[in-house]
Amino acid sequence: MTLVAMLCAGFLCWYFVRWVGALVRRYQHDLAQSHLSLKEQARELRLSHFMIDNATDMVALRSERGEVVYCNLALRRRPELVDALFRHPPGPFPLTFETRHGDGEAALHLEITVNQLQYEGERYLCATARDISIRRMTERQLRLAAQVFESSNEAILIADADNRILTVNRAFSAITGYSESEVQGQKPALLFSDRHDPSFFQQMWQTLQQRGQWAGEIWNQRKNGDHFPCWVNISILQDAQGAVSHFIALFSDISERKEQEARVQHMAEYDALTDLPNRVLVNDRLQRGCSTWRSTTR
Repeated sequence: MTLVAMLCAGFLCWYFVRWVGALVRRYQHDLAQSHLSLKEQARELRLSHFMIDNATDMVALRSERGEVVYCNLALRRRPELVDALFRHPPGPFPLTFETRHGDGEAALHLEITVNQLQYEGERYLCATARDISIRRMTERQLRLAAQVFESSNEAILIADADNRILTVNRAFSAITGYSESEVQGQKPALLFSDRHDPSFFQQMWQTLQQRGQWAGEIWNQRKNGDHFPCWVNISILQDAQGAVSHFIALFSDISERKEQEARVQHMAEYDALTDLPNRVLVNDRLQRGCSTWRSTTR
């Protein structure tokens, strides 16, 4: 009996030690996994904090007691803006609004989003602000360019790389009689009259491709078929890779100037009373005739 009891006690002791060992190993494994999980969470928390702290947007956190408990680096550099981030209009969260800080051209335009957060039973307001001053300045410049485009006395035509019209201004419609919808997708050749031979346009495009711009006098045709002289400036716009992106043409109707020049020339070459050719015109025609005769007799 004693031997049996000793064997049973030994077996129980061995089983108990083995059970305790397994329990300890499982505890150590769980502890290692928990430590690894905590380490990963701590790393993610540090990365999140680092990311927010170094974000280009300004971030602030304010408790329900009104205490600002966190500001990231971008906002710590501009502490005078902290209060502005939480001066939001009424309305449900999240709220997005714009505010202006300062006056004149140096004014700072901010786009602010405020949201309500809850952590461990306490409520916070999280404000994120982005500097949109460059965007607002670009929008002002675009509006100004659009106003200049529409109010210009010169006709303006913008075509794509395939030389198809994208847009025109009001002066274009007033001069040519075509509305914008009528010319969109068309080529500027619809304005050409039959007063120029193909070699004229070949020379024009050759100069345009070599120099990137061309200026000269062209006889164009209105929608009603009337021909009119105009002074044209054509420029090529290129993209970042140097490829042609747009063609810009500006032109003005010079019909009145041409008529004035013709009247001045008529007054210089014809007698004011009789409207007969005067000495200036006779001498001019005589010199031309002599020059022609000399050239033909050589």
